Amino acid sequence: MLVVHCSQLSRSGRSDWPTWHDKSLIMQALHEEDQKPNPVVQRVKVIMSAGLMLVHAHRYIVHTQKEQSDVLTPSGTSS
Repeated sequence: MLVVHCSQLSRSGRSDWPTWHDKSLIMQALHEEDQKPNPVVQRVKVIMSAGLMLVHAHRYIVHTQKEQSDVLTPSGTSS
């Protein structure tokens, strides 16, 4: 009942309590992060993106080479 009552108060605009997200440290940090870019964080993001691309490219190359060798070599015979 208390939750319903509080939600009704906040919808009607009569609540004197600040909402939880106004005082949240996480929301403040996210807001500050959006305001000023950190060059260290940007560099880490670029390095992580490049690493992820390398992993995917390596996986693709290994997978396609395996498929090509399976097509060239019949599975019933050994070379």
